[in-house]
Amino acid sequence: MPFVSNIQRDITESFKMKKFIATCFIISLFWSCSLEDDSVIFRNELVAIESVSMPINFAHQQIHNISYTYYRPSTCHLFQSLYHVAENNTSTVAVINSVYEDDNCETLTEELVERSFEFTPLNYGEYVFKFWTGVDDNGEDEFLIYEIVVEE
Repeated sequence: MPFVSNIQRDITESFKMKKFIATCFIISLFWSCSLEDDSVIFRNELVAIESVSMPINFAHQQIHNISYTYYRPSTCHLFQSLYHVAENNTSTVAVINSVYEDDNCETLTEELVERSFEFTPLNYGEYVFKFWTGVDDNGEDEFLIYEIVVEE
């Protein structure tokens, strides 16, 4: 009979645990529900790169620091990430900001932000970097273009 009583004890403990978990789940549902909408609304936006500082040539398989600057448009713009897509030896780079929808945003005109990233060339030859600087009057993307040679 010990086997049967062990099973009964296990079933009872399992039932108690399931009841505890269900109670916690129900409490968390009520706790997380709110009549007020406090959700933060934001969108991602590309921000034009103002300037770039990089070496005139690269050493193969060595880390190189590339610095760039951009103007932060408002107090609601926060750095999200760097868009960096490499295709063969051509890299396209742009700044992505998260823009928080808030009535208290202040327009900024002179807040220049400086950031950098590291790049390690894996191939010999020429690398082309295209840094997005905005769009022209015709809606065409514009870039600062740097051609860097990786010496053998």
